[in-house]
Amino acid sequence: MQREIDALTDAGWEVATESSGWLIAPPIGKFFARARMYLRTTSRIAKDIAADKPDLIVAHDIEMLRPAALVHRQTGVPVIYDSHEDWPGLIAENSRFESFVAKWVERYYLRTVSHVMTVSEPIAERFRQLGKPATVLYNARPRGEVQIIPRNEARTELELTNDDFVVGYIGALEQLMKGGIYVALFDAFRKLPERFKLVIVGGPNSGAMALHEALEQLWPELKERVWLTGYLPSSDTHRFYSALDLGLILLDARANYMQGLPNKLFDYMAHAVPVLAPDFPEMAKIIWQAQCGWLLGGWECAKIRRTMLLTTLLALGDRDDMSLQGWHGRHMYLQRYCWDRQAPTFVRVCESLTSR
Repeated sequence: MQREIDALTDAGWEVATESSGWLIAPPIGKFFARARMYLRTTSRIAKDIAADKPDLIVAHDIEMLRPAALVHRQTGVPVIYDSHEDWPGLIAENSRFESFVAKWVERYYLRTVSHVMTVSEPIAERFRQLGKPATVLYNARPRGEVQIIPRNEARTELELTNDDFVVGYIGALEQLMKGGIYVALFDAFRKLPERFKLVIVGGPNSGAMALHEALEQLWPELKERVWLTGYLPSSDTHRFYSALDLGLILLDARANYMQGLPNKLFDYMAHAVPVLAPDFPEMAKIIWQAQCGWLLGGWECAKIRRTMLLTTLLALGDRDDMSLQGWHGRHMYLQRYCWDRQAPTFVRVCESLTSR
């Protein structure tokens, strides 16, 4: 959201924000309490939005779609729905019933939306089939936020050598914990030669502590080969990216992951790190087009994950073109995916709606 705010501000717009993030929702299962809170809160937010007398409203997730629609019905102000996830698919991971409700909410309030911004073609096509124009914006960092440090310097700081083959996972640890993916990773890694080193950077810190404990209890022989840190701001992760030979994207086979594109894919590409990822359709398309990495097939059960990781990492550890793959990704990031390329499209859509 901040990138969109900055893009509009740089284009001369005056931007005001409204948020419901300070509220604590009742837990999953308390549907009527959650619905009551949702209706009360979104009505209040709609009043605050209307008081600002906007020329355009950007609803930056499904929760903000209803208040934007309420204001549109009162004033006729155009609405952009920024669907940066497959919301029904994501919500289905916790509640099928609430996923059904989310799908109904999207369709019902979509009639008030002038344009949809989203993160991948399958999600965009779903909205187009519902009669709404949709534009894909890739959620990649601007060039100015990416710093590539010389490999020797980065590795010296982390006490790694040039002979090490350094594999990294940098991102949300929640994704690594789901379905026991970290078990497959550690089990595969302990069978790799000593020169293979593993770097894991991410939060929340409770997840990092859980991984520390698992490493101590179940894989003590890996402690000297695994660098594990908690959450770090993006400005502190450049040295870790710059030390890697290969970046991992390890996700369970969930509906939202099948259609979406994780931010870490573009972060690896931005730092010229080749990628090893599951063969989920949208990720696979970008990785093959950019020639920036390799894919894991059959990513379903722990045994397959472990076997696939082990054999693939062993094969990639002897490749000579790892660096070339990384720079292919960096080139595509600069030419197509970085936010500097996306921002003008976003601003153009906003201007076209307000000029009407």
